[in-house]
Amino acid sequence: MSRDEIESLLDQAAELQHGPTQVALAEQAVRLADSTNDVDVAFEARELLVYYAVFSDFDEKAIVAFSWCLARSDAEPERFSPYKLLAEYQWIIGSATTYPGVSLERIDAMTDDLLRRLEERGHSPRSGLATQLSTLRFTGRLNASQEVFDAWRRAPRDEYTECVACEQDAIVDLHLVLDRFDLAWQSARPLLDGTMKCGSFPQTTTQSSLMWAMACRGDEESARDMHQLSFQAAVVRRKSLDYAATHLLFTTWAAETRRAVKTFESVLSWAAERGTPWQRCEFYSAAAVFLESLATRGNRRRRFRLPPDLPCRREHDSYKPAELADWFHQEAWKLAEQFDARNGNTWFSDTMRRNREVALSGCSRAAK
Repeated sequence: MSRDEIESLLDQAAELQHGPTQVALAEQAVRLADSTNDVDVAFEARELLVYYAVFSDFDEKAIVAFSWCLARSDAEPERFSPYKLLAEYQWIIGSATTYPGVSLERIDAMTDDLLRRLEERGHSPRSGLATQLSTLRFTGRLNASQEVFDAWRRAPRDEYTECVACEQDAIVDLHLVLDRFDLAWQSARPLLDGTMKCGSFPQTTTQSSLMWAMACRGDEESARDMHQLSFQAAVVRRKSLDYAATHLLFTTWAAETRRAVKTFESVLSWAAERGTPWQRCEFYSAAAVFLESLATRGNRRRRFRLPPDLPCRREHDSYKPAELADWFHQEAWKLAEQFDARNGNTWFSDTMRRNREVALSGCSRAAK
């Protein structure tokens, strides 16, 4: 197998949208490069695999490939440039946070390592501080977030800093997590009016996050507006695991059963087969709430198209919602307990409880 044939596989992958086929082509290129002992091409292929895997929700594949590249670069930095790796390191730390088996000590050590590498190469700490802020947010250590947030905002931008729209969305998200809705809404304005733009914003993130925050506040009209603006991009076109759960909660809250079923069925296989434990927990929890809402309206048997390998699937595809709800609830809580134990707090499970309460209260209101 020649280097040209390996490069052809990578060229084919580059022409595809993010997804399983793109990742499979990159993996094939890696295997072929390894079989020929072409370490330089293997490094190039793995760098691309990291990128494709992260944006295709194959985080475990990304972590393995990145670790290989980082070890090679540390051993021979002149031959294997660390330039791209410093950007990819941010994604990898974010991915590691979504696995409860990765300890807080390990996550913090990785973040410190990223900040050290940035400093040694003369770069701004801004991207590293953004990564640190994200880990605090996703591990429920919110009391420590404000100090890091202030340091992040003071640090100068450089080539490793995310675009202004991505950073602004992170600001919106932090305000929402800290229950500062007015500040979140104010910060979201330049994203919503198009002053700040990015390929992913605001449809799949800002609008989806605001949608659920508005539902929690009882602002049904505004929440529905945000749902209509973001549903197609977040769920139908991209099947974003990070936001499909939010839309499933919303459609449960709004008693939009047909759209809830569409979200449940179309995204479930992705969550079950490719989602990180964090993504799977969030989606399974939302699914349990949705199915529980159906059970409160009679619990008659319904047909659902479930992935063939899902343990709760039955050949007849006919289920009582209460039975399915119980299965998804148990699976979600197993993971939630692991995250709480890892994080040393109950922020994760508390969030699940609050989301369930809000979604079911809205469903009950709509049924009256």
